Parts: sequence; C-alpha cells; structure tokens
Amino acid sequence: DCVRAAVGALKNVCVDQQSRAEIAQAQGLRAVMQLLQLQPDKVTINKAVECLGNFALEDKYRLVMRERGCVQILLGLLEPTAGDETHVAVMGALVNLAADENCKDEICNFGGIPKILRILEPHTSLTLRSVTAMTLMNLTTRKSSARTIAQAGGVTALIRCLGEASDDVLQEKAAGAMWNLSLVKDIQEVICNNGGIDFLLNILEWSRFRPALENSLGALACFSEASESRIALAHSGTTNILIKLLDSDIAVVVEKAVGVLWNLCHEVSVQHTVRQLGGLKTLIRLLSNEDEPFIQFN
Repeated sequence: DCVRAAVGALKNVCVDQQSRAEIAQAQGLRAVMQLLQLQPDKVTINKAVECLGNFALEDKYRLVMRERGCVQILLGLLEPTAGDETHVAVMGALVNLAADENCKDEICNFGGIPKILRILEPHTSLTLRSVTAMTLMNLTTRKSSARTIAQAGGVTALIRCLGEASDDVLQEKAAGAMWNLSLVKDIQEVICNNGGIDFLLNILEWSRFRPALENSLGALACFSEASESRIALAHSGTTNILIKLLDSDIAVVVEKAVGVLWNLCHEVSVQHTVRQLGGLKTLIRLLSNEDEPFIQFN
C-alpha cells in the first residue's frame, strides 16, 4: 500500500517539466521502471505506467526509457488478461514514445504492432480505442512503420474500430492514421480493397468534428492524385459528399473539400457529376465570397 501510494503521488506530481527533472535527478524515473519489473499489483502497475507516460512527453526521457528496455516492458503489459485500465495506461505511454523514431523501431521490432492492433476491437472502451488509434497515427508518420502496420492488418483494424458519429476523438485519430497510411502509394490499394474509402466517406457524411473532417479529407486528397484512385473515389459517391461539404461553415473544411474536388475534376465522369449535382454554382459562389475571397490549398 505504501508503494502504491508513493507511485500514485509521483504520477500526480510529474505533470510539469520542473517536477520531472527533480524526480529524474533523484533517480525516481529509474525507480519507477524497476518497480514494473517486480510485477506489483495491477493498481500500482497502472500508476507507474501513467507516470512513465508523463516522462515520455520529453525527448531526453524517451531516450533513457528506451535504453533501459521500457518499450519491451510496456509491450509485455498488453496481454489480453491485463484489462482495459492497464491497456489505456500502456497506450498512453506508447503514444508519447512513438513520437521518437528509435522507439518506433523498437515497437515494430519487438512485436508491438499485432498487440496494438488486437486492442482495436469494437467491444473495447472508447477511450482505449481512441488512444490506440492515436498511437497508430504517430507510428504511421514513417513509411516503414506504416507498411508494417498495413501488412499486419492495420487498415481493417482501423475500420473495425470506428465508433458512432459522436465519437469525435476516435474518428479524428483513426482518420489521421488512415491519412498517414494513404501517403504511402503501395498501401493505397490495400485501403481501397478493404473498404477504406467508405470508412473516410462515412466520417465526412456524419461527423461535425473539424479535426476528423480535416484528416479524412487529407486522406482523400492523397487518393485524388492518381487517375485510377480518382475513378475509385468517383464510383464511391465521393463527389456528392464533397459538394455538400462546400456549404460547410468551417473554412478549412471547404478549402480541403474543394481541393480534392479540383483533382477529381480531371476525370470526365466527375465533371458530369459536378454539373448534374449543381456543383458549378457553388464553385462560382466561392469565387465571390467576400469573407474568404481566396481559397487556400495545402
């Protein structure tokens, strides 16, 4: 009980840089990592992992944690019997560690990807799915990690984990991971073949959360760069949804939607669809928008 209380207190204290520096200087970070190796009770484990998650916000502590085998220790706690609370704590630490390129390597090399993807089941808590999708978003910023995730079934896992239209953070992070995956050309076909386009369009059609819409449009922008992908988007009803988004009251959503539409309009079939759906009037109206006269493309 004394150990549990002490690590709980350290977890609460180490929320700012100064406190983390003082704890580390007094060998507190090392002590917390050693504590996990002793396999204490579940509550103590969770508090210790949450403490490590706070330290993993800073590069210098990520290095220390990696050198002391912390990534392997955390991955070992992702066993199915550990429970959601422990999994949330572990993923909270891994999401910060995954910002480091060397930690990305260790997560992939030590079999972390299958363990992480296994958590993305619809029956797990919304919080757990959201922080796991966030970890995948950090991991997929590098092509090699993105390929490892795609080969392990990451596209299907992300689609399967999608919650209700009101699950804003989950949709934002899942779409963000899908955007990163879409940046890798050879993964685009995997996304198309596994229902990834419908996944993104579902978010665009039902979500009202700006970051989720932005990430979904970012992924579609990647697909709209090649003719074969543009045709796949056109056949999925993308044009209709994009035209509706041009009436959004969120400026950045309009900008990204019209940017994707610009690329799609290289295809004759899309040109016809835009005319049939009344999209020309909306596009012309954007040219004379007094509040935002110049559309910016990223």
